[in-house]
Amino acid sequence: MRRAMKALKSYALLDRIRDSQFLVPALFIVASIALVFAANVLNGNLTDGNIPYLVPATIPSARTMLGTIAGAIITVAAVVFSLTALTVQMAASQYSPRVIQGFLRDRFQQVVLGVVIGTFTFALVGLASLGADPADGARADWTATIGVVLGVGSALLIVAYIDHVTRRIRIDDTIKRLAGQTEAAFRQMPGSGSSLANQSWQIGDDIESAAVRSTSAGWVQRIDMAELAEALAPGAIGRIEQLSGTYAVTGTRLVTVWQEGGAIELDADRARSAFSIGGTRTIDRDDPAFGIRLLVDIALRALSPGINDPATAADVVRHLAGPIRSAYLDTEIHGSYVHQNGTRLAQPGVLQPSDYVQLAYSEIRFASSGQSTVLMALAESLTALHESLNAAGVGATAIGRELELLRQALDTSPLIEADRRPILTVLDRTSS
Repeated sequence: MRRAMKALKSYALLDRIRDSQFLVPALFIVASIALVFAANVLNGNLTDGNIPYLVPATIPSARTMLGTIAGAIITVAAVVFSLTALTVQMAASQYSPRVIQGFLRDRFQQVVLGVVIGTFTFALVGLASLGADPADGARADWTATIGVVLGVGSALLIVAYIDHVTRRIRIDDTIKRLAGQTEAAFRQMPGSGSSLANQSWQIGDDIESAAVRSTSAGWVQRIDMAELAEALAPGAIGRIEQLSGTYAVTGTRLVTVWQEGGAIELDADRARSAFSIGGTRTIDRDDPAFGIRLLVDIALRALSPGINDPATAADVVRHLAGPIRSAYLDTEIHGSYVHQNGTRLAQPGVLQPSDYVQLAYSEIRFASSGQSTVLMALAESLTALHESLNAAGVGATAIGRELELLRQALDTSPLIEADRRPILTVLDRTSS
């Protein structure tokens, strides 16, 4: 139990760390301070002039050099902060407020901030450590050399960061990244095995139940099924009420437990610890629906009158085919779990591939009734997906239903006949 609780707490902590813009720069600041003291030690022991590429510097020249680096770096740091703020603002306003999570978790961005701030800290602390009245003959070759290396390295990273940001804020890169993360989440979902089953269990009306309730509010990020099963008595039945990706308020029912033959044996704290509840919803192996939600949000924002960018919505539609195909082919979704001790867990309402199809396409179809570009993308993407799944031997009834709904939407669309005809031609491929 302790291992499971530790793992879930570590997962929640890691989730907060990935969103933090403080931790990585703070580590670089600490490292730069340690580097100053190391350089001072080397200044007094390894300055015999035989070390190649070492910048020769007296204390006054080193102070001048470090002052120049500190002044230049803090100015450049302002540029980095401005670019970061601009990136987050554009992502929130142009794409969706929920998309900014991916920008905050950009590790390269955090490293650049850390190196720039660390360089400034090295120069500042280095100035203080050299002293105002140096001894005769005292040198600061190592301090000056490290300062130059950090300054040049920061300049190179700034150039790389500007290139990185200009690429990352492009909508096609954002859509591609979200689609790739969602596909990966489907591939990482728990697969089939001896402990998984698709079955339901009949519970007698005369059997009493017990409930485990949440003591905090937040998004259910992950459920440790094995840990939850071990918190119940062997042979008990548990019904999971809050699935991954749902929001649990304080006091909400997490799981309901039934047990035959006497009083219910239940370790409520251990059962509660099986639910990892955090402040944000994440694209993870237990919640790929969030990735689809983000992509749909981008499409709906693009179709809004204020932005009116149907080409972006059409691009989202084309990229949604990958995650939907993964939902059918790359994972097996089970509604129940059987533990080796005989404990059974049911997950009524767990999303099936058909639910992901509806989540991906229904709102976009409704919002694009007068956009021929988006309707054509829907027709082409759904048709290709339908053919791909059929070729793989997978019956995709939900895809066929979406195609039929799209045909009905065209019948009531304000598009003229000349605009509808090419789209209907694409739809007719599935019936030929």
